[in-house]
Amino acid sequence: MNFGLSTHCTSANFLPSLSAAVSEEQPQRGTWLVAIGISSLLRLALIPSVMASYLVTFGRILGRAYCVGIRFLFMMNFAEITFLLLMSSISSSSNYVEAHRNTLAVFVLMSVLFMTLDSALFCLLAEHTGNSYLRRQSRIKRKLLIAYSFTLLVLATAYFVHTCYCPPYVYSLFSFFEYIAIFLNVAYHFVMLGVVHQKPIRSLLDFPISGEFFLFYDALLPQ
Repeated sequence: MNFGLSTHCTSANFLPSLSAAVSEEQPQRGTWLVAIGISSLLRLALIPSVMASYLVTFGRILGRAYCVGIRFLFMMNFAEITFLLLMSSISSSSNYVEAHRNTLAVFVLMSVLFMTLDSALFCLLAEHTGNSYLRRQSRIKRKLLIAYSFTLLVLATAYFVHTCYCPPYVYSLFSFFEYIAIFLNVAYHFVMLGVVHQKPIRSLLDFPISGEFFLFYDALLPQ
């Protein structure tokens, strides 16, 4: 039960980081790779349908000028998920630590950029329509983005302190906030998909893809 607790300079920790816990040990690593693989591939498969609904809704309400930004938004979403897959497939052991760190950095950057742009777009949409549900969801998105950004700042600080000075239990603090960051990332994407569609996932994978107007706007605008 001590896997993932020892680092390059100390074993005075009580929480393992996720990457350390699944880097080499089995069956943890195999279970993690299967779970991440299935969820990431499903998220990638949903991108065309969700993007089409964004294009339809934003184009109709705010104008076609926003379509370029929406395509860029989902390019970042694609990069975020892709680098999550790459990061998960590369062990954080000493032989691959640099590659793991680089893929993690790109994943984090893409996730922050995606959340920031998506939150800004939804703020514009909510203010333009006056829809109370969308205003509430926009506030939730902003709060999740702020919490995620603050958590990443704490993570970066804890990692720097642990790497340079190695005081006891700082790595456990890093691990704790890593779990929080993962939860906030998942929560943000859950809120995003919940706004777009309230129907079975299998219907989002139908072809040909046809974007649908966001469910909560149909009563606001003329057909």
